[in-house]
Amino acid sequence: MGLTDDPASEIRPGGPQVELARLSEDLRLSRLELAQARDEQEKVVEEHLRVRRARTKAQKESDLLAKALADVLHDQTKERAAAAWWQLRRGRVTRTEWEQVLNLRRSKHFRPGWYLRQNPDVARAGIDPALHFLRNGHREGRDPGPGFDVKKYVKQHPEVRQTGDNPLLHFLRGKSELSRGRGGRPDA
Repeated sequence: MGLTDDPASEIRPGGPQVELARLSEDLRLSRLELAQARDEQEKVVEEHLRVRRARTKAQKESDLLAKALADVLHDQTKERAAAAWWQLRRGRVTRTEWEQVLNLRRSKHFRPGWYLRQNPDVARAGIDPALHFLRNGHREGRDPGPGFDVKKYVKQHPEVRQTGDNPLLHFLRGKSELSRGRGGRPDA
């Protein structure tokens, strides 16, 4: 070889200094490209965070509006339940049904606003979401909230399907029996 151990220095004109200068320039350009990519990535991350914050804010507002709508529908259903025209059209709301509606609404597993957002047809029907779930929703496989899976519960408790009981009320009765020391199976 020659005086150096680098075979490329013998082949390339200008020797190691030219190669070092070329590599230094490549490194400088790579660093510039990396800095530009980081700037672009930072802008994308900032935009992503802005969109996330906006989505979170919109979700909170949606939750508030859905809850308010559920409360209005509940109050209207309560008032209309006594009216003869409403009883003919929607069916009479019995005292037992109304007590069950109140039990559903007290449960942490029934989320009226969530139920309306998941089932906009119920909101359009203008009926209390708890009354809808009590009468029809559970039979249609609609969940009362994100923490209670109707289909799973019915699968775990086949007696619910046989009796036609509302799965959430069945669950709540089981919890109530447990708290009184009578047994029961509150699997949600």
